[in-house]
Order: sequence, then C-alpha cells, then structure tokens
Amino acid sequence: MDGLTITKCTGYTECQQLLQDNEFKEILEMSPTEAEFLFYIIKKFNPKNLLEIGIAAGGSSLLLLEAIKNQKDAVLYSIDCCNLYYRDKSLKTGYFAKRKIGSTDKWKIYTGGLAYEYMDTFDKKFDFVLLDTRHMNPGELLDFLMVYPYMSENAVLVLHDTAMHTLAIEMQRSITNCLLMSAINGEKYIPETYEPVYFPSKHPTERLHVNKRCVPNIGAIKIDNKLKNNIYNVFNLLSLPWYYFPETEKLSEIGTFLQKHYDKKYITLYESTVNYQLQVKTIKEEIKNTENSYQQMKREIIKMKNSINKLEREYLKKEFDGLSEKIEKLQASVNLIERKSI
Repeated sequence: MDGLTITKCTGYTECQQLLQDNEFKEILEMSPTEAEFLFYIIKKFNPKNLLEIGIAAGGSSLLLLEAIKNQKDAVLYSIDCCNLYYRDKSLKTGYFAKRKIGSTDKWKIYTGGLAYEYMDTFDKKFDFVLLDTRHMNPGELLDFLMVYPYMSENAVLVLHDTAMHTLAIEMQRSITNCLLMSAINGEKYIPETYEPVYFPSKHPTERLHVNKRCVPNIGAIKIDNKLKNNIYNVFNLLSLPWYYFPETEKLSEIGTFLQKHYDKKYITLYESTVNYQLQVKTIKEEIKNTENSYQQMKREIIKMKNSINKLEREYLKKEFDGLSEKIEKLQASVNLIERKSI
C-alpha cells in the first residue's frame, strides 16, 4: 500500500435521498460527491464515537447522523464556537439538523466555545473526527492539536475544504486543511471523482468559480502511530501567516490546555509562535492605522483645497462684481457727458 487510496463512493441510498432535498443542498456547503465520500468513510470504518468540529446549519451533522443511525451505540458529538448560524444570525447553530431529526440520544451538540473547553467533559476517545471550521490559519491547526490527544489509535480524521484555495483568487488564504492533509501521517483517502467546489446560490463567491476539476475538496486520514513522533509537523505550521486571530485570552487558555498533552518543547514552540504572530498583528495594525491616518490627511488636504478654491472663487466673484459695477457707473457717466455735449 502506497499511503493513498482513491476510492469510488457512490450508491449510498440514504445519502442520495438526503441530497434530493433542495433545502438540505442549500445549507450543506458540500458537493454531492463530498457528501457521499463522508458517508463512505463512516460505512467503511464504522466508528462509535464521532466528533465534529464546525456545525454551521447542521448539514454535515445530519449526514453523519443518517450514516450511523443503524450503528448500535454510535454517538456524534458536535462542537461549534458560535451559538448562532454564521449565515443567518436569526437562527441557532445546527438548526437544520435539529429540525429534521428532533430529539435523539445519538447527537450531543455544544456551542459557544472552542474544542478545549469541552474535551475533558466527554471522558472518551474518538475514533472519528471531522474538522470543518475556518479553513484559514490558525483555524483547524489549533482544532487538531486540541482534539488529537482524545483520538483513539488508528482513528480516522476527515478534512473538508482541502481545496478551497483553488476555488477563487479571493480564497487563496484558505489553505489550512490542505496543509493538514499533507502534514499528518497515515493512510489517506480521497474520492475518485469530484465536481467543482459547491456553494449555494446565495453564496457571495458563486461568481468566482475557477475550480472546474482540479483536486478533491475533501479527504480522510487513518492516523498511524508515527504521528506521535511527528507532531512537530503540525506545530510548525503555526508559524505560517495567520489570517485571523482568536482572542489573546483564548490563545493563552489553549496553551495551558496543550500543556497537559504535549511535551514541553512543543509548548515552548507554541508560545513563541503565538507571541510572534501577535507581534506581527500589532505591526500590521500600526501600518494600517498609519495608512488610515495618511488617507485621512489626504482627504483633509483635498477638503482644505476645495475650501480655498471656493473662497478664491467667491473673492474673485465679489471683486469682479465690484469692478463691473464701477464700469457700469463709469459708462453711465460717459453716456451722460456725451448727451450733454450734444
């Protein structure tokens, strides 16, 4: 085995039935092949303890729950940092899956916090993890480091949006899951066929598609024991540019959490990297503030020039009007003299 399995993943009736629901397709944010690939991974490995990081409307949650509904004792634990659905703040995170399945013992949902805030409450090892959160650094890099100590031996990790950076020029920052797909040791699985990356009709990037058939946008890794000795590969990725920043307090709490699970040398690397990224953030903010100040000064100078020009025009008009009045009086005097001379 060469470490990569390219697999067909069609023919799952339950998945295809879900995909007939247009509302489900609208909120899923996965292509049909990606949805079937997720179904395939569940059916192949039959996990019992499933962990999902990133819920949104609950499209992938519903897929996973449908895939495990006949697996005895299988339970899905879902975590999202947002209490409200990011595309519609009037709806709660996971609203769609909740509406479709109602109450079930097979789904535990946790919102409003990051993974480290919940992992110790589960008291179990997970044999399946789906990461689908920010797609930009540090995003899933931190998510993975938080959940890896709670994954069982030979657990399966699924990463979605591994090719988001190929979708559009505006999305080239979305490289995080591609990085993880490359950095993590294990047997890797990708779908044999794949459509353009799917976004629903209202998504603002719909007009920006460039990925007609490039690389798959989803993949899975059956993690092997080598990763324990190669976890540096993931910690080191944190030194790449960050495109958003968790709160400083959260970063500190994550560091404290990681201390319980990783060697001191990795914690030192984490802390130095975070400090570096925060310094970069400060410098960028200073540059941005300087640029904003410069632009504000330019606007003020233009405003002043416009005011001066207005005053000049008003002064010249007044002088011209005064001169015109004098000319008119002089002309009247000349006319009067001419009449008298006649």
